[in-house]
Amino acid sequence: MMKDRKFRSIIAACLSAGALVVATSAFADLSDDERKCSDTANKRGRNVGNQEQKANRTCVKDALQEACVAVTSQKAIDQGQKLTDEFPGTGGKCDPLPGFGVNSPSTDIRDGVVEASDGIIRDVFGDPVDGIVAGDKCADAVAKRGGKKFDTALKAFRGCAKDAADILNIGTLETCVATALADAKTTGVQAKLLADMNNTGKCPVFPVVGAEDGQCSGSVTAATFATCAGDIVDCQACTAMNAITGGNANCDLLDNGAVDFSCNPYPALNIGTHKCTVGGASQIDIKGALPLPPLPATGAIDIDCGTTTPDGKAACTCEVQAPGFGGLNIASLFYACVKPAISGVCPTGEIDCDGGNVLGIDIEGRRNLGPCASQGTCLTSCSAFCGGAANVFDSGCEGFCTDGANSACLTDAACAGLTEGSCDGPDGVGLGNVCDCTCIDSAVGGASPAGTLQCQLAFNLTVEPIPGNSMICDGGDVSINVGDTCAPLTTQTATSIIRNGNNGGLTPAFEFPPGGSSLSGVPADCTALAGSNASAITLQGAAIFYASTIGDLNSLLSVDCQ
Repeated sequence: MMKDRKFRSIIAACLSAGALVVATSAFADLSDDERKCSDTANKRGRNVGNQEQKANRTCVKDALQEACVAVTSQKAIDQGQKLTDEFPGTGGKCDPLPGFGVNSPSTDIRDGVVEASDGIIRDVFGDPVDGIVAGDKCADAVAKRGGKKFDTALKAFRGCAKDAADILNIGTLETCVATALADAKTTGVQAKLLADMNNTGKCPVFPVVGAEDGQCSGSVTAATFATCAGDIVDCQACTAMNAITGGNANCDLLDNGAVDFSCNPYPALNIGTHKCTVGGASQIDIKGALPLPPLPATGAIDIDCGTTTPDGKAACTCEVQAPGFGGLNIASLFYACVKPAISGVCPTGEIDCDGGNVLGIDIEGRRNLGPCASQGTCLTSCSAFCGGAANVFDSGCEGFCTDGANSACLTDAACAGLTEGSCDGPDGVGLGNVCDCTCIDSAVGGASPAGTLQCQLAFNLTVEPIPGNSMICDGGDVSINVGDTCAPLTTQTATSIIRNGNNGGLTPAFEFPPGGSSLSGVPADCTALAGSNASAITLQGAAIFYASTIGDLNSLLSVDCQ
Protein backbone atom coordinates (compact mmCIF):
# COMPACT_ATOMS: atom_id res chain seq x y z
CA MET A 1 0.00 0.00 0.00
CA MET A 2 1.36 3.39 -0.92
CA LYS A 3 -1.37 5.89 -0.04
CA ASP A 4 -0.28 9.04 1.77
CA ARG A 5 -2.19 11.85 0.00
CA LYS A 6 1.09 13.69 -0.40
CA PHE A 7 0.31 14.86 -3.90
CA ARG A 8 -2.44 17.18 -2.67
CA SER A 9 0.30 19.79 -2.33
CA ILE A 10 1.45 19.59 -5.95
CA ILE A 11 -1.00 22.21 -7.21
CA ALA A 12 -0.51 24.56 -4.23
CA ALA A 13 2.64 26.05 -5.76
CA CYS A 14 0.75 27.79 -8.56
CA LEU A 15 -2.49 29.50 -7.59
CA SER A 16 -2.27 32.97 -9.11
CA ALA A 17 -5.32 33.67 -11.26
CA GLY A 18 -4.69 33.39 -14.96
CA ALA A 19 -1.36 31.64 -14.54
CA LEU A 20 -1.23 28.49 -16.58
CA VAL A 21 2.43 27.77 -16.16
CA VAL A 22 5.13 28.90 -13.79
CA ALA A 23 8.74 29.96 -14.16
CA THR A 24 10.72 28.56 -17.03
CA SER A 25 13.80 26.47 -16.48
CA ALA A 26 17.35 27.62 -16.87
CA PHE A 27 18.28 24.31 -18.50
CA ALA A 28 18.90 23.95 -22.22
CA ASP A 29 16.64 22.31 -24.79
CA LEU A 30 16.29 18.56 -24.19
CA SER A 31 18.61 16.50 -26.37
CA ASP A 32 17.35 13.54 -28.39
CA ASP A 33 18.45 11.10 -25.68
CA GLU A 34 16.83 13.22 -22.99
CA ARG A 35 13.60 13.32 -24.97
CA LYS A 36 13.66 9.53 -25.13
CA CYS A 37 13.81 9.49 -21.33
CA SER A 38 10.96 12.00 -21.12
CA ASP A 39 8.85 9.91 -23.47
CA THR A 40 9.62 6.78 -21.48
CA ALA A 41 8.44 8.48 -18.29
CA ASN A 42 5.29 9.71 -20.01
CA LYS A 43 4.59 6.26 -21.42
CA ARG A 44 5.21 4.33 -18.21
CA GLY A 45 3.40 6.93 -16.16
CA ARG A 46 0.37 6.56 -18.39
CA ASN A 47 0.55 2.79 -18.12
CA VAL A 48 0.62 3.00 -14.32
CA GLY A 49 -2.50 5.17 -14.41
CA ASN A 50 -4.29 2.95 -16.88
CA GLN A 51 -3.77 -0.16 -14.76
CA GLU A 52 -4.85 1.64 -11.59
CA GLN A 53 -8.01 3.09 -13.15
CA LYS A 54 -9.00 -0.36 -14.41
CA ALA A 55 -8.56 -1.79 -10.93
CA ASN A 56 -10.56 1.08 -9.46
CA ARG A 57 -13.43 0.40 -11.83
CA THR A 58 -13.59 -3.14 -10.45
CA CYS A 59 -13.65 -1.67 -6.92
CA VAL A 60 -16.68 0.41 -7.88
CA LYS A 61 -18.44 -2.28 -9.90
CA ASP A 62 -18.18 -4.78 -7.05
CA ALA A 63 -18.86 -2.15 -4.34
CA LEU A 64 -15.63 -2.99 -2.53
CA GLN A 65 -15.42 0.60 -1.29
CA GLU A 66 -12.29 2.24 0.22
CA ALA A 67 -10.68 -1.05 1.24
CA CYS A 68 -10.26 -1.85 -2.44
CA VAL A 69 -9.31 1.62 -3.69
CA ALA A 70 -6.68 1.90 -0.97
CA VAL A 71 -4.70 -1.05 -2.39
CA THR A 72 -2.50 -0.23 -5.34
CA SER A 73 -2.98 -2.53 -8.31
CA GLN A 74 -0.13 -5.00 -8.73
CA LYS A 75 -0.17 -4.28 -12.45
CA ALA A 76 0.33 -0.58 -11.70
CA ILE A 77 3.24 -1.48 -9.45
CA ASP A 78 4.71 -3.62 -12.23
CA GLN A 79 4.51 -0.72 -14.68
CA GLY A 80 6.21 1.48 -12.12
CA GLN A 81 9.02 -1.03 -11.85
CA LYS A 82 9.52 -0.90 -15.61
CA LEU A 83 10.10 2.84 -15.25
CA THR A 84 12.51 2.30 -12.35
CA ASP A 85 14.44 -0.10 -14.58
CA GLU A 86 15.18 2.83 -16.91
CA PHE A 87 16.43 5.19 -14.18
CA PRO A 88 20.03 6.03 -13.13
CA GLY A 89 22.15 3.05 -12.23
CA THR A 90 20.46 0.78 -14.78
CA GLY A 91 21.99 1.93 -18.04
CA GLY A 92 18.45 2.56 -19.28
CA LYS A 93 16.94 5.44 -21.22
CA CYS A 94 16.91 7.70 -18.15
CA ASP A 95 20.51 7.05 -17.12
CA PRO A 96 21.34 9.89 -16.68
CA LEU A 97 18.19 11.93 -16.07
CA PRO A 98 17.59 15.10 -18.07
CA GLY A 99 17.86 18.44 -16.30
CA PHE A 100 14.10 18.88 -16.26
CA GLY A 101 10.90 17.21 -17.38
CA VAL A 102 11.20 13.89 -15.55
CA ASN A 103 10.34 13.64 -11.87
CA SER A 104 12.69 11.73 -9.60
CA PRO A 105 12.83 9.25 -7.98
CA SER A 106 10.74 7.02 -10.21
CA THR A 107 8.56 6.04 -7.25
CA ASP A 108 7.33 9.64 -7.05
CA ILE A 109 5.98 9.26 -10.59
CA ARG A 110 4.34 5.93 -9.79
CA ASP A 111 2.86 7.09 -6.49
CA GLY A 112 1.71 10.40 -7.90
CA VAL A 113 -0.12 8.83 -10.83
CA VAL A 114 -1.68 6.17 -8.60
CA GLU A 115 -2.80 8.83 -6.14
CA ALA A 116 -4.36 10.85 -8.96
CA SER A 117 -6.22 7.85 -10.34
CA ASP A 118 -7.52 6.96 -6.89
CA GLY A 119 -8.37 10.61 -6.37
CA ILE A 120 -11.02 10.41 -9.09
CA ILE A 121 -12.91 7.73 -7.17
CA ARG A 122 -12.46 9.42 -3.80
CA ASP A 123 -13.48 12.84 -5.06
CA VAL A 124 -16.63 11.51 -6.72
CA PHE A 125 -17.69 8.91 -4.14
CA GLY A 126 -16.29 10.48 -0.98
CA ASP A 127 -13.13 10.00 1.01
CA PRO A 128 -13.18 7.29 2.25
CA VAL A 129 -15.11 5.66 -0.55
CA ASP A 130 -18.38 4.16 0.68
CA GLY A 131 -22.05 3.79 -0.11
CA ILE A 132 -21.62 2.27 -3.59
CA VAL A 133 -24.11 -0.47 -4.42
CA ALA A 134 -22.79 -3.58 -6.14
CA GLY A 135 -23.80 -3.77 -9.77
CA ASP A 136 -25.00 -0.15 -9.93
CA LYS A 137 -24.75 0.67 -13.64
CA CYS A 138 -24.51 4.42 -13.15
CA ALA A 139 -21.66 4.23 -10.64
CA ASP A 140 -19.90 1.82 -12.99
CA ALA A 141 -20.38 4.26 -15.87
CA VAL A 142 -18.78 7.05 -13.85
CA ALA A 143 -15.78 4.87 -13.01
CA LYS A 144 -15.52 3.57 -16.57
CA ARG A 145 -15.76 6.92 -18.35
CA GLY A 146 -13.74 8.73 -15.72
CA GLY A 147 -10.93 6.20 -15.94
CA LYS A 148 -11.02 6.26 -19.74
CA LYS A 149 -10.90 10.05 -19.85
CA PHE A 150 -7.96 10.00 -17.44
CA ASP A 151 -6.07 7.52 -19.62
CA THR A 152 -6.94 9.39 -22.82
CA ALA A 153 -5.64 12.67 -21.42
CA LEU A 154 -2.34 11.06 -20.40
CA LYS A 155 -2.03 9.53 -23.85
CA ALA A 156 -2.68 12.92 -25.46
CA PHE A 157 -0.08 14.48 -23.19
CA ARG A 158 2.54 12.00 -24.33
CA GLY A 159 1.65 12.72 -27.95
CA CYS A 160 1.92 16.48 -27.45
CA ALA A 161 5.36 16.15 -25.88
CA LYS A 162 6.57 13.83 -28.67
CA ASP A 163 5.27 16.18 -31.36
CA ALA A 164 6.85 19.32 -29.89
CA ALA A 165 9.55 20.69 -32.20
CA ASP A 166 11.68 21.51 -29.16
CA ILE A 167 11.30 21.10 -25.43
CA LEU A 168 13.03 24.26 -24.32
CA ASN A 169 11.96 24.22 -20.69
CA ILE A 170 9.37 22.82 -18.32
CA GLY A 171 6.88 25.35 -19.68
CA THR A 172 6.68 23.36 -22.94
CA LEU A 173 5.46 20.32 -21.03
CA GLU A 174 3.12 22.37 -18.86
CA THR A 175 1.51 23.73 -22.01
CA CYS A 176 1.02 20.16 -23.16
CA VAL A 177 -1.04 19.52 -20.03
CA ALA A 178 -3.61 22.07 -21.19
CA THR A 179 -3.44 20.68 -24.72
CA ALA A 180 -4.10 17.15 -23.49
CA LEU A 181 -7.14 18.16 -21.45
CA ALA A 182 -8.61 20.00 -24.43
CA ASP A 183 -7.79 17.22 -26.92
CA ALA A 184 -10.73 16.09 -29.05
CA LYS A 185 -10.44 12.49 -27.89
CA THR A 186 -10.35 13.56 -24.24
CA THR A 187 -13.44 15.73 -24.62
CA GLY A 188 -15.03 12.94 -26.64
CA VAL A 189 -14.93 10.69 -23.58
CA GLN A 190 -16.54 13.49 -21.61
CA ALA A 191 -19.40 13.51 -24.12
CA LYS A 192 -19.88 9.78 -23.58
CA LEU A 193 -19.98 10.36 -19.82
CA LEU A 194 -22.76 12.90 -20.32
CA ALA A 195 -24.64 10.49 -22.56
CA ASP A 196 -24.45 7.83 -19.85
CA MET A 197 -25.72 10.26 -17.24
CA ASN A 198 -28.63 11.19 -19.50
CA ASN A 199 -29.62 7.52 -19.80
CA THR A 200 -32.40 7.35 -17.21
CA GLY A 201 -32.43 3.56 -17.38
CA LYS A 202 -28.83 3.54 -16.24
CA CYS A 203 -28.78 6.69 -14.09
CA PRO A 204 -32.20 7.37 -12.55
CA VAL A 205 -31.11 9.65 -9.67
CA PHE A 206 -28.56 12.34 -8.91
CA PRO A 207 -26.24 12.55 -7.24
CA VAL A 208 -25.30 9.03 -8.24
CA VAL A 209 -25.83 6.47 -5.49
CA GLY A 210 -22.66 6.43 -3.36
CA ALA A 211 -21.67 9.97 -4.36
CA GLU A 212 -23.78 11.69 -1.71
CA ASP A 213 -20.68 12.61 0.31
CA GLY A 214 -18.39 13.35 -2.63
CA GLN A 215 -17.54 16.61 -4.33
CA CYS A 216 -20.51 16.25 -6.70
CA SER A 217 -23.07 15.84 -3.93
CA GLY A 218 -24.75 19.09 -4.96
CA SER A 219 -25.11 18.03 -8.60
CA VAL A 220 -28.73 16.94 -8.96
CA THR A 221 -29.04 16.75 -12.74
CA ALA A 222 -27.35 14.61 -15.36
CA ALA A 223 -25.60 17.61 -16.92
CA THR A 224 -24.25 19.09 -13.71
CA PHE A 225 -23.11 15.73 -12.38
CA ALA A 226 -21.31 14.91 -15.64
CA THR A 227 -19.61 18.31 -15.59
CA CYS A 228 -18.57 17.91 -11.98
CA ALA A 229 -17.18 14.40 -12.50
CA GLY A 230 -15.44 15.53 -15.68
CA ASP A 231 -13.79 18.43 -13.86
CA ILE A 232 -12.54 16.01 -11.22
CA VAL A 233 -10.94 13.87 -13.93
CA ASP A 234 -9.30 16.94 -15.48
CA CYS A 235 -7.93 17.91 -12.07
CA GLN A 236 -6.48 14.48 -11.38
CA ALA A 237 -5.14 13.98 -14.89
CA CYS A 238 -3.34 17.32 -14.60
CA THR A 239 -2.03 16.29 -11.18
CA ALA A 240 -0.74 13.03 -12.66
CA MET A 241 1.04 14.84 -15.49
CA ASN A 242 2.71 17.14 -12.98
CA ALA A 243 3.77 14.07 -11.01
CA ILE A 244 5.41 12.64 -14.13
CA THR A 245 7.26 15.78 -15.19
CA GLY A 246 7.85 17.52 -11.87
CA GLY A 247 6.04 20.49 -13.40
CA ASN A 248 3.58 22.94 -11.93
CA ALA A 249 0.79 23.30 -14.45
CA ASN A 250 -2.05 25.06 -12.65
CA CYS A 251 -4.47 22.20 -12.16
CA ASP A 252 -6.87 24.34 -10.16
CA LEU A 253 -7.29 26.60 -13.17
CA LEU A 254 -7.34 23.84 -15.75
CA ASP A 255 -10.05 21.70 -14.17
CA ASN A 256 -12.83 24.25 -14.63
CA GLY A 257 -11.28 27.49 -15.84
CA ALA A 258 -11.25 29.15 -12.41
CA VAL A 259 -8.81 29.42 -9.51
CA ASP A 260 -11.24 28.30 -6.82
CA PHE A 261 -9.38 25.50 -4.99
CA SER A 262 -11.70 22.94 -6.57
CA CYS A 263 -8.77 20.74 -7.57
CA ASN A 264 -7.49 18.61 -4.71
CA PRO A 265 -9.08 20.80 -2.03
CA TYR A 266 -7.58 20.52 1.41
CA PRO A 267 -9.93 18.51 3.63
CA ALA A 268 -11.82 20.46 6.28
CA LEU A 269 -9.84 20.10 9.52
CA ASN A 270 -11.14 21.66 12.71
CA ILE A 271 -7.86 22.47 14.42
CA GLY A 272 -9.30 23.96 17.64
CA THR A 273 -7.61 25.44 20.72
CA HIS A 274 -4.48 23.82 22.09
CA LYS A 275 -1.86 24.51 24.72
CA CYS A 276 1.75 25.18 23.84
CA THR A 277 3.88 24.63 26.92
CA VAL A 278 6.69 27.14 26.69
CA GLY A 279 9.95 25.38 27.48
CA GLY A 280 13.01 23.83 25.91
CA ALA A 281 14.89 26.51 23.99
CA SER A 282 12.24 29.18 24.68
CA GLN A 283 13.79 32.51 25.59
CA ILE A 284 13.54 36.27 25.43
CA ASP A 285 16.76 37.77 24.10
CA ILE A 286 16.75 41.52 24.70
CA LYS A 287 18.89 43.58 22.33
CA GLY A 288 19.76 47.14 23.32
CA ALA A 289 22.68 49.31 24.37
CA LEU A 290 23.16 47.29 27.56
CA PRO A 291 24.33 43.72 26.87
CA LEU A 292 21.99 41.27 28.59
CA PRO A 293 22.00 37.47 28.67
CA PRO A 294 18.99 35.71 27.13
CA LEU A 295 16.24 35.06 29.66
CA PRO A 296 14.62 31.60 29.76
CA ALA A 297 10.89 31.81 29.08
CA THR A 298 8.41 29.57 30.85
CA GLY A 299 4.63 29.37 30.91
CA ALA A 300 2.09 28.47 28.25
CA ILE A 301 0.23 29.99 25.34
CA ASP A 302 -3.03 29.06 23.67
CA ILE A 303 -3.01 28.44 19.92
CA ASP A 304 -6.60 28.79 18.73
CA CYS A 305 -7.32 27.99 15.06
CA GLY A 306 -10.51 27.48 13.11
CA THR A 307 -11.39 24.97 10.41
CA THR A 308 -9.30 24.78 7.26
CA THR A 309 -10.80 26.04 4.03
CA PRO A 310 -10.27 24.24 0.70
CA ASP A 311 -7.00 26.13 0.22
CA GLY A 312 -5.65 24.58 3.42
CA LYS A 313 -5.73 27.79 5.47
CA ALA A 314 -7.34 28.51 8.83
CA ALA A 315 -7.54 31.63 10.96
CA CYS A 316 -5.52 31.52 14.21
CA THR A 317 -4.92 33.55 17.33
CA CYS A 318 -2.31 33.13 20.06
CA GLU A 319 -2.47 34.37 23.64
CA VAL A 320 -0.59 33.93 26.90
CA GLN A 321 -2.27 31.54 29.32
CA ALA A 322 -2.73 32.26 33.03
CA PRO A 323 -0.79 32.77 35.20
CA GLY A 324 1.61 34.10 32.55
CA PHE A 325 5.34 33.84 32.03
CA GLY A 326 7.65 33.88 35.04
CA GLY A 327 8.76 37.39 36.03
CA LEU A 328 11.64 38.48 33.79
CA ASN A 329 14.49 40.05 35.74
CA ILE A 330 15.85 42.85 33.55
CA ALA A 331 19.37 43.86 34.62
CA SER A 332 18.34 43.58 38.31
CA LEU A 333 16.51 46.89 37.82
CA PHE A 334 12.94 45.79 37.18
CA TYR A 335 10.69 42.84 36.45
CA ALA A 336 8.86 42.61 33.14
CA CYS A 337 5.57 40.90 33.98
CA VAL A 338 3.97 39.03 31.08
CA LYS A 339 0.41 37.95 31.86
CA PRO A 340 -2.77 37.15 29.90
CA ALA A 341 -4.28 40.08 28.02
CA ILE A 342 -7.06 41.75 30.00
CA SER A 343 -9.35 42.94 27.23
CA GLY A 344 -7.20 43.65 24.20
CA VAL A 345 -7.20 41.48 21.10
CA CYS A 346 -4.52 41.12 18.46
CA PRO A 347 -4.99 40.82 14.69
CA THR A 348 -5.98 37.35 13.54
CA GLY A 349 -3.21 35.25 12.05
CA GLU A 350 -3.16 32.13 9.92
CA ILE A 351 -1.99 28.56 9.71
CA ASP A 352 -1.24 27.29 6.21
CA CYS A 353 -1.64 23.53 6.36
CA ASP A 354 -0.64 22.80 2.77
CA GLY A 355 1.94 25.56 2.42
CA GLY A 356 2.49 28.18 -0.23
CA ASN A 357 1.51 31.41 1.51
CA VAL A 358 4.22 33.88 2.48
CA LEU A 359 4.13 34.15 6.27
CA GLY A 360 7.56 35.41 7.29
CA ILE A 361 7.74 38.59 9.38
CA ASP A 362 9.99 41.65 9.18
CA ILE A 363 9.82 44.26 11.96
CA GLU A 364 11.67 47.57 11.75
CA GLY A 365 11.69 50.07 14.60
CA ARG A 366 12.75 53.69 14.21
CA ARG A 367 13.37 55.90 17.22
CA ASN A 368 12.73 59.62 16.61
CA LEU A 369 11.36 59.47 13.11
CA GLY A 370 10.68 63.20 13.35
CA PRO A 371 8.63 65.80 15.26
CA CYS A 372 4.99 65.23 16.21
CA ALA A 373 2.31 67.27 17.91
CA SER A 374 0.02 64.40 18.91
CA GLN A 375 -0.43 60.67 18.65
CA GLY A 376 -2.43 61.28 15.46
CA THR A 377 0.29 63.25 13.70
CA CYS A 378 2.83 60.60 14.70
CA LEU A 379 0.65 57.88 13.18
CA THR A 380 0.42 59.88 9.94
CA SER A 381 4.20 60.22 9.76
CA CYS A 382 4.70 56.57 10.62
CA SER A 383 2.22 55.47 7.94
CA ALA A 384 4.19 57.38 5.31
CA PHE A 385 7.47 55.92 6.54
CA CYS A 386 6.17 52.34 6.57
CA GLY A 387 4.57 52.59 3.13
CA GLY A 388 0.95 52.69 4.30
CA ALA A 389 -1.15 52.46 7.43
CA ALA A 390 -1.48 48.70 7.00
CA ASN A 391 2.27 48.37 7.55
CA VAL A 392 2.30 50.29 10.85
CA PHE A 393 2.66 47.97 13.82
CA ASP A 394 2.89 50.73 16.41
CA SER A 395 3.59 54.43 16.73
CA GLY A 396 4.01 56.75 19.69
CA CYS A 397 4.48 60.49 20.09
CA GLU A 398 6.75 61.06 23.09
CA GLY A 399 5.17 63.26 25.70
CA PHE A 400 1.61 61.94 25.20
CA CYS A 401 -0.31 59.15 26.91
CA THR A 402 -0.73 55.91 24.99
CA ASP A 403 -4.47 55.38 25.61
CA GLY A 404 -7.75 57.22 26.02
CA ALA A 405 -7.61 60.94 25.29
CA ASN A 406 -3.83 60.80 24.73
CA SER A 407 -3.23 63.68 27.10
CA ALA A 408 0.14 65.46 27.24
CA CYS A 409 2.36 63.92 29.92
CA LEU A 410 5.78 63.85 31.53
CA THR A 411 5.51 60.64 33.55
CA ASP A 412 3.90 57.22 33.39
CA ALA A 413 2.26 57.93 36.74
CA ALA A 414 0.44 60.91 35.25
CA CYS A 415 -1.13 58.74 32.53
CA ALA A 416 -1.96 55.99 35.02
CA GLY A 417 -3.82 58.56 37.12
CA LEU A 418 -5.85 59.51 34.06
CA THR A 419 -6.43 55.86 33.12
CA GLU A 420 -4.68 56.59 29.83
CA GLY A 421 -2.04 53.87 29.88
CA SER A 422 1.57 55.04 30.08
CA CYS A 423 3.51 58.06 28.88
CA ASP A 424 5.41 57.60 25.61
CA GLY A 425 9.07 58.50 26.17
CA PRO A 426 11.24 58.29 29.29
CA ASP A 427 9.87 59.90 32.44
CA GLY A 428 10.65 63.60 32.69
CA VAL A 429 13.75 63.55 30.51
CA GLY A 430 12.39 62.41 27.15
CA LEU A 431 12.98 64.12 23.85
CA GLY A 432 9.35 65.23 23.85
CA ASN A 433 7.22 65.63 20.74
CA VAL A 434 9.14 63.17 18.60
CA CYS A 435 7.61 60.18 16.83
CA ASP A 436 8.75 56.61 17.47
CA CYS A 437 7.61 54.23 14.73
CA THR A 438 7.53 50.45 14.24
CA CYS A 439 6.78 48.97 10.82
CA ILE A 440 5.81 45.39 10.05
CA ASP A 441 5.77 43.36 6.86
CA SER A 442 3.85 40.14 7.48
CA ALA A 443 4.55 38.57 4.10
CA VAL A 444 8.28 38.08 3.58
CA GLY A 445 10.54 35.12 2.94
CA GLY A 446 9.01 33.24 0.02
CA ALA A 447 6.45 30.44 -0.05
CA SER A 448 5.99 28.75 3.30
CA PRO A 449 6.19 25.01 4.00
CA ALA A 450 3.10 23.09 5.05
CA GLY A 451 2.02 23.85 8.61
CA THR A 452 3.43 27.36 8.78
CA LEU A 453 1.78 29.38 11.53
CA GLN A 454 1.74 33.15 11.93
CA CYS A 455 -0.02 34.92 14.79
CA GLN A 456 0.31 37.88 17.11
CA LEU A 457 0.73 36.83 20.72
CA ALA A 458 -1.67 38.72 23.00
CA PHE A 459 -0.44 39.50 26.50
CA ASN A 460 -0.54 42.15 29.21
CA LEU A 461 2.76 43.80 30.15
CA THR A 462 3.55 45.65 33.35
CA VAL A 463 6.82 46.67 34.98
CA GLU A 464 7.61 46.31 38.69
CA PRO A 465 10.76 47.64 40.38
CA ILE A 466 13.47 45.55 42.02
CA PRO A 467 13.41 45.05 44.98
CA GLY A 468 9.98 46.74 45.18
CA ASN A 469 7.73 44.88 47.57
CA SER A 470 9.82 41.71 47.13
CA MET A 471 6.85 39.99 45.50
CA ILE A 472 7.64 39.19 41.88
CA CYS A 473 4.93 40.37 39.49
CA ASP A 474 2.17 40.34 42.08
CA GLY A 475 0.67 43.57 40.71
CA GLY A 476 1.12 45.36 44.02
CA ASP A 477 3.80 47.84 42.98
CA VAL A 478 3.41 48.37 39.22
CA SER A 479 5.61 51.25 38.08
CA ILE A 480 4.70 51.13 34.40
CA ASN A 481 1.49 49.76 32.93
CA VAL A 482 2.30 49.09 29.29
CA GLY A 483 -1.04 47.29 29.01
CA ASP A 484 -2.31 44.76 26.51
CA THR A 485 0.32 44.17 23.85
CA CYS A 486 0.83 42.09 20.71
CA ALA A 487 4.04 40.32 19.67
CA PRO A 488 4.19 39.06 16.06
CA LEU A 489 5.25 35.41 15.82
CA THR A 490 5.86 33.02 12.93
CA THR A 491 7.19 29.54 12.35
CA GLN A 492 8.77 30.79 9.13
CA THR A 493 11.48 33.47 9.55
CA ALA A 494 11.25 36.59 11.72
CA THR A 495 13.67 39.47 11.18
CA SER A 496 13.80 42.61 13.31
CA ILE A 497 15.87 45.70 14.01
CA ILE A 498 15.73 49.05 15.80
CA ARG A 499 17.41 51.93 13.97
CA ASN A 500 18.55 55.13 15.64
CA GLY A 501 18.43 53.30 18.95
CA ASN A 502 18.36 55.61 21.96
CA ASN A 503 18.35 58.47 19.43
CA GLY A 504 22.04 57.84 18.86
CA GLY A 505 22.04 58.21 15.09
CA LEU A 506 21.43 56.17 11.96
CA THR A 507 24.65 54.17 12.20
CA PRO A 508 25.27 50.45 12.87
CA ALA A 509 26.39 51.34 16.41
CA PHE A 510 22.83 52.31 17.21
CA GLU A 511 21.14 49.37 15.53
CA PHE A 512 19.67 46.90 18.01
CA PRO A 513 21.03 44.38 17.25
CA PRO A 514 23.69 45.58 14.76
CA GLY A 515 22.63 44.42 11.31
CA GLY A 516 19.34 43.09 12.67
CA SER A 517 18.27 39.63 13.80
CA SER A 518 16.97 36.67 11.80
CA LEU A 519 15.34 33.69 13.52
CA SER A 520 13.65 30.71 11.88
CA GLY A 521 11.01 28.51 13.45
CA VAL A 522 9.62 25.02 12.96
CA PRO A 523 6.16 24.58 11.36
CA ALA A 524 3.24 22.67 12.82
CA ASP A 525 1.86 19.33 11.78
CA CYS A 526 -1.76 20.37 11.31
CA THR A 527 -3.18 16.91 11.94
CA ALA A 528 -1.12 16.52 15.09
CA LEU A 529 -2.08 20.00 16.26
CA ALA A 530 -5.76 19.24 15.73
CA GLY A 531 -5.19 16.23 17.98
CA SER A 532 -3.92 18.51 20.77
CA ASN A 533 -0.25 17.93 20.07
CA ALA A 534 1.48 21.31 19.79
CA SER A 535 4.93 19.94 20.57
CA ALA A 536 7.78 20.51 18.11
CA ILE A 537 6.32 23.84 16.96
CA THR A 538 8.80 26.71 17.27
CA LEU A 539 7.60 30.29 16.86
CA GLN A 540 9.93 33.26 16.42
CA GLY A 541 9.18 36.95 16.71
CA ALA A 542 9.99 40.24 18.37
CA ALA A 543 8.49 43.07 20.40
CA ILE A 544 10.05 46.53 20.27
CA PHE A 545 9.90 48.97 23.18
CA TYR A 546 11.21 52.53 23.22
CA ALA A 547 12.59 54.63 26.08
CA SER A 548 12.57 52.00 28.82
CA THR A 549 14.62 52.47 31.99
CA ILE A 550 17.58 50.98 30.10
CA GLY A 551 16.80 52.50 26.72
CA ASP A 552 15.28 51.12 23.52
CA LEU A 553 14.83 47.36 23.47
CA ASN A 554 14.32 44.84 20.70
CA SER A 555 13.00 41.80 22.57
CA LEU A 556 13.50 38.67 20.46
CA LEU A 557 11.01 36.00 21.47
CA SER A 558 11.54 32.30 20.81
CA VAL A 559 8.68 29.98 21.76
CA ASP A 560 9.64 26.30 21.73
CA CYS A 561 6.45 24.30 22.30
CA GLN A 562 6.92 21.20 24.42
